[in-house]
Amino acid sequence: MTDSPYAAPAAFHTQFKSIIWDYARGVFSLSVIGGILSQANPGSVIWLILTALFIAFVIYTANTLWRHGLRLELDDTGITAGWHNPLDASGAILLQKRSLPWAGVRALKVRHFNRKREAKNLELMVAKIDGESADGKRISITFDGGHEGFHPVLAAVWAATDPLELMIDEASLANMESIGIETRGDGPWKS
Repeated sequence: MTDSPYAAPAAFHTQFKSIIWDYARGVFSLSVIGGILSQANPGSVIWLILTALFIAFVIYTANTLWRHGLRLELDDTGITAGWHNPLDASGAILLQKRSLPWAGVRALKVRHFNRKREAKNLELMVAKIDGESADGKRISITFDGGHEGFHPVLAAVWAATDPLELMIDEASLANMESIGIETRGDGPWKS
């Protein structure tokens, strides 16, 4: 294991401009479905279908709010993740605070949901970091390519861990290479 590239703390959050269309889809869909639902006959098949759709879009919009408030912090000890008020970029983590020390990182997966790996399509990527806290509790941190910390956090994980001890597959290595993180070196890689 090497030292973290972040001797001073660094904090990252999701930029509003990268998530605005998700909010728009959620609010628009809730408005339209809610309007139609208010006119439907309760208990009818249409009402049940619309209610299911309305619940699905409530979950979608809540997930968008969660992604918008996800804060990732890096320092010399490791990664801290949790939800903060998205209107206060410098605010502290309020919910679901998880701290993962560099020595506790065990696995890294980077998925790309497109047939072509293109660095300009980061929004279609998702990263998942798994490991153990100092007290042995399993921790998982998941964030998408729309998060401003996507590249810096992945680069920090790669720099701060021993690649031979990290469980990572070839697809994740290729995805990291596609966004400019140099990963090739001595293998073999665990998967």
